Amino acid sequence: MDKHKKNYIFIFSIGIIILFVLSVFLVLGIRRLMTGAIHENDVYLNSSDYIINIEDRLSVSDEFGKSITDDNNHSFGYIEFEIENNVNYDRNFQIYITEKEKEKEINPSYIKFYLTDENDNPCDTYNLSKIPSYVDLNYIDDKPSSKLLLTDSVEKMGTKKYKLRVWIIDSYTVENTDNTFSFEISVRAI
Repeated sequence: MDKHKKNYIFIFSIGIIILFVLSVFLVLGIRRLMTGAIHENDVYLNSSDYIINIEDRLSVSDEFGKSITDDNNHSFGYIEFEIENNVNYDRNFQIYITEKEKEKEINPSYIKFYLTDENDNPCDTYNLSKIPSYVDLNYIDDKPSSKLLLTDSVEKMGTKKYKLRVWIIDSYTVENTDNTFSFEISVRAI
């Protein structure tokens, strides 16, 4: 075999190896994309409302707050929502809130958050002796304007239901000055 043919066969072999390696990486990349392994958005929040507004109308005790079943025309915050996992493996997720800036805002230290499952059992995050206010919740490191409500997991192709109750604590003096507290509730896979 002459030298020219040997170089041609060598270059052709190298080209085939490179194409094979690239196709393996392409197939693995598409597979990861299809399973959601590189997406944080493969867990979804199913609710008709993602933003909750509370107006300066009523302040209530924690015992009353834990039993809220509607928003009472924005005197309280109440939302039932479902977390849905759309991939074929279990996913960890975070439920978090992001405060919406308002001109006349209720001091966030007076706003309480109570998250339960669909059967009104408090989520593990909450110490039953103290229901957290907004300022008690921890910021998320990579989302510095958001506060963490819960870290949990959901089974593959499964759902979990929650209820969130929010109220103004009874030590707050209601001034009826159109002060509000607004936040958006969100979820992400982690």
